[in-house]
Amino acid sequence: GILSALSEHYPVLSENLDRVRGKVEFGIRAMGDIGSTGAGLECAWDIRDPGGVSPGTSYMSGKIREYMLGEAARKKAGEYIEAINSLLSGTYIERSVEKPRGANHLLAAAYLVERDKTSAFTDAFERLRASFPELKFLLSGPWPPYNFIQDCAAATWEKKQ
Repeated sequence: GILSALSEHYPVLSENLDRVRGKVEFGIRAMGDIGSTGAGLECAWDIRDPGGVSPGTSYMSGKIREYMLGEAARKKAGEYIEAINSLLSGTYIERSVEKPRGANHLLAAAYLVERDKTSAFTDAFERLRASFPELKFLLSGPWPPYNFIQDCAAATWEKKQ
């Protein structure tokens, strides 16, 4: 029953509670069309439709250009994320990052913040927003720190293996 489940998972439950005690969670999402931010995305190769060539050559030239622009956009996104992390540094304990869900989705992350340092975190967020007016930022929270709780069943399974 419930008592045996609590007993079996007590070490993980206790560790979770100790880890998040006195803390809250904030979520930040950053979005932007990297190609229209004035970032000047350029390819290492300047591949244009050469005109007067076979449809196959034209198609492959377009695919290579598309790939190279994608690489440039990923590099620019990485630079934005590094700058965001730098601006928020020192205001949170842990960060949990989700995989981006689209071309314009740069960052989706949850931040574990000491309850008495929420003002410092939100102030840093406002500085972040002002630093990158070409991006759209969404802040949510404070919330209970759900994203920082380890799954008891998974933790118990790993310990038994």
